[in-house]
Amino acid sequence: MYSKNKRFFFSFSFIDKKEPDVDLSRGNQIEESTASTTTKTLDTSMSSSTLMGQIAGVHTTVFTLSNPIPELGVDTPNVEELRCLIDHINDWGLDTFRIEDLSGQRPLTVITYRIFQERSLLRTYAIEPHTLISYLLTLEDHYQQVPYHNKAHGADVCQSMHVLLNASALEVKRKTKKKENFEIYFL
Repeated sequence: MYSKNKRFFFSFSFIDKKEPDVDLSRGNQIEESTASTTTKTLDTSMSSSTLMGQIAGVHTTVFTLSNPIPELGVDTPNVEELRCLIDHINDWGLDTFRIEDLSGQRPLTVITYRIFQERSLLRTYAIEPHTLISYLLTLEDHYQQVPYHNKAHGADVCQSMHVLLNASALEVKRKTKKKENFEIYFL
């Protein structure tokens, strides 16, 4: 009896579900009565920025990345103070809110960029710095402005995972595949 109920629940709560739990649309809302379903075929010869523009719920922001990329990943008039804070990336208690203020509301970009540098992930995975920065800026722009699950929280979690992965108690884990270490930041 239990397994039948479990299958019944699974069937009706996941498999048959047609609509997402959250509304991912941006901008003007369309009434359900006038909404129609369309199917788009993506042209893979397009650039990645063009493809991202075709994904529902993704709004585009034009970034002007300086060449070379700023030392901390973002342009800010507070480079010295921000550098002093970010130099403690390996320590518990990093002041993410202060980093948010000093970085022009870009804590996730600054913290993640520094972690990728610390762990040599850019070189290991042949990631172009401009590509990473563009991705992080886009990611931050898609965080909602809410009191808790926001970009400052995301930056704090990212930095906390970095500190945990550096913990001596995880010495055995460090010998795992580098891919696993890389994936932990994107859970």
